[in-house]
Amino acid sequence: MINRACVFAHFDKDDKVDEYVYYYLNELVGIVNKLIFVTVSNISEEDSEKLKALGIEVIQRENIGYDFYSYKTGIERLNLNQYDQLILCNDSVFGPLYSLRSMFDQMGKKQCDFWGITDSNQIAYHIQSYFLVFNKSIIVSTIFSQFWDEVTVLDDKSEIIRRYEVGLSQLLIANGYQAEIFSHLVINSRHSSKRLLNRLLKKPYKIFKLLLSPSRYVKDIFKKNVNSSIKFWDFLLIQDKSPFIKKSLLTDSDEDIDNFNRLKSIFEKKVVNTRYPFYVIENFFERIHHENEK
Repeated sequence: MINRACVFAHFDKDDKVDEYVYYYLNELVGIVNKLIFVTVSNISEEDSEKLKALGIEVIQRENIGYDFYSYKTGIERLNLNQYDQLILCNDSVFGPLYSLRSMFDQMGKKQCDFWGITDSNQIAYHIQSYFLVFNKSIIVSTIFSQFWDEVTVLDDKSEIIRRYEVGLSQLLIANGYQAEIFSHLVINSRHSSKRLLNRLLKKPYKIFKLLLSPSRYVKDIFKKNVNSSIKFWDFLLIQDKSPFIKKSLLTDSDEDIDNFNRLKSIFEKKVVNTRYPFYVIENFFERIHHENEK
């Protein structure tokens, strides 16, 4: 059996460990030998004890540095030489919708040194950091340890993405390590045209903006360096059986209600064959929107 360690980065503005997080952690516990939960929230003693009862090590730290500093904190607690694989993941997604064990078995047949769920060409090519897996060839390397030694607290999120999320993939690839992704969505003109049409039908006022500034609404849809986990999330979910749904679709988007209704419809019509309990997404959505309405 592969000896895996996992560092899970957590933040909740209400200092909760939400239901969807517990679901995710329970699935991870089934495939890893060591799970470290690093939170920057002031979670309750009850939550802390529940996590420890699952065999999870809990680290509570100051809310600085975003997820990469939580990853660094967890990695520093591990003796990486003891493990065959290292998973870095966070609470920015709902899931997994499908078996993690099956996904790892599938990815284990591919020739790669590290992998994730989705990639992106924004800024430069990289594997998106909400779920990263590194094989032993990397986790015991000097390059990997030096990278984490140099991770510092940064306040600018865009700089963190550039230096750490993009920088890590670029560094490993430049040193000959092979990257892979689980979800290989082919974004063609049909996908792009349908996405543009859906946007305009849902919010007709955008037609006027399209006419005034067509490049703004067309360029990001047709170019290849879009964030597919956001722009094409439903295609990834239905066609690619991607195991995760980005939480920001329901929190940071001006289409959050549309996204929620689309997602609910997908579950209700059983478009995807999953045992994932939709109510945990629904409860989260209601909590966030109830607070936003106050």
